[in-house]
Amino acid sequence: MKGFLFIVIYIFWSLNLQARPVLSSPIGSRSTDVRVQLYPDHQDRNLFYYFSDSSALVKDDYGYPKFSYTFTPEFGYFSATVKRQNSASFQQKLKIFLEKNNKRRIAHLPIYTSSLESQRGGLIDSYYHAPFGAPVGAEMGFSGEAKGSKALILARSLKNRNSLRLQNCYNTLGLSDHLDGQITINMKETYKEFNARLKAKAWFLGADIKGIVRKLVQNHTIQIQTNGGNGEDEGYIREVSNRLVEKFMTPLDYKNTSLDMKDKKKKSFLDLKFKMNIQDISKLVNIKYRIQKRVEMELKRCSPIETGSITKFYDEVVQKVEL
Repeated sequence: MKGFLFIVIYIFWSLNLQARPVLSSPIGSRSTDVRVQLYPDHQDRNLFYYFSDSSALVKDDYGYPKFSYTFTPEFGYFSATVKRQNSASFQQKLKIFLEKNNKRRIAHLPIYTSSLESQRGGLIDSYYHAPFGAPVGAEMGFSGEAKGSKALILARSLKNRNSLRLQNCYNTLGLSDHLDGQITINMKETYKEFNARLKAKAWFLGADIKGIVRKLVQNHTIQIQTNGGNGEDEGYIREVSNRLVEKFMTPLDYKNTSLDMKDKKKKSFLDLKFKMNIQDISKLVNIKYRIQKRVEMELKRCSPIETGSITKFYDEVVQKVEL
């Protein structure tokens, strides 16, 4: 019986990872009967994907949060157990959407990686990514660190539920709309723009690269002529970002060690770091090519976590270690 149950769970898990939502075409903004953002399936016209609107710390049988933080003045380590959930109002919105057409079906966006982060950027220096996440309602374990002065800042923040905003973030993989266009990249000017941005930091995140590419499309350093559609569509932005990464960047892991391009595909593009490879700008030539396909896309979504239970049981779950 246990073997049969494992097979059923494995099949369900595999099917969920093979789901292919069209991430560049959310319907929430252009459908009168939708009050929540949904993503259509790339083949099944009646299947739509959603992301949960909230997350919560799991509590034990005595009401204590499954959370602990141990710190010194220079270093802190935390562990937490979290679950994603749909609020009552969110469930009602999904119900209304389904009632409009009895052929409609919904599913949660397929999870690629999950993480626990602070809205106060950089407070948590590193955190554990839970690969492939878990379905709504399932428990997920996370661990992370706070280094230097951030260890004390995090400890103080946990004492006040209003000063710390934790969030459960997850990345999902899907497809763009069908792209049909011609792309021309002025490589010299593009390289100059990226190189100028490096004066402020030593590396780029995938999200940074997409932002710079969008700017270069808007000022026509990168020209995208489409056969229908919009050149600023997320699909085109991701396609050009991938092309530039292959041309003059190297992916890094969380230790800032170079990753093989094959290993890069196992990581979240949005959270990966990329370093610039020095180029002889005089040898850079423009790239011009045509694209007629869907491209793989990635989307990052975060939902807030209520931290009131940490504040309530602060003395039990937060411990300072005297050196």
